[in-house]
Amino acid sequence: MVFSSQPPPQLNAVRRRVTQALAIAATSVFFCSSWAAEGGGSASLIAVGADAANLVGRWVRTDGSYMIEIGRALPDGKLEARYFNPRPINVGRAEWSRKDGHLMAYVELRDTNYPGSNYTLRYAADTKTLMGNYFQAVQGINSNVVFVRQDPANQRAQ
Repeated sequence: MVFSSQPPPQLNAVRRRVTQALAIAATSVFFCSSWAAEGGGSASLIAVGADAANLVGRWVRTDGSYMIEIGRALPDGKLEARYFNPRPINVGRAEWSRKDGHLMAYVELRDTNYPGSNYTLRYAADTKTLMGNYFQAVQGINSNVVFVRQDPANQRAQ
């Protein structure tokens, strides 16, 4: 048996491809991070992925004039969100996450008559809706809710 100190050519080719892929991935992460740090508005959408971008927009609850407006989904899991009923209600906390393969949104309200009331919502890609639970903290009541994205042509001017 003859042993060579050189690895087989196939192994060298695999090593080259892996090294190239790692270099491309590292460059992409650095580029997105740098762009976001410099205020690149849509960089956060690249960093968080296309899924979280589905949350951005104005969402109207199907049973009333309640609206959640999501301006941005940030890489750290936070959402820039506002809530209206129909007047502005302070949002104490707004976050997105992935749970069991689903895109989730959590919006907690902190205002007069809204001491911790919150929405726990799942984005349904097939119907392009947000659906889930609203906890009304003052009365301790849970309700099933559905939000639909407001057509941009019908959005009220801010």
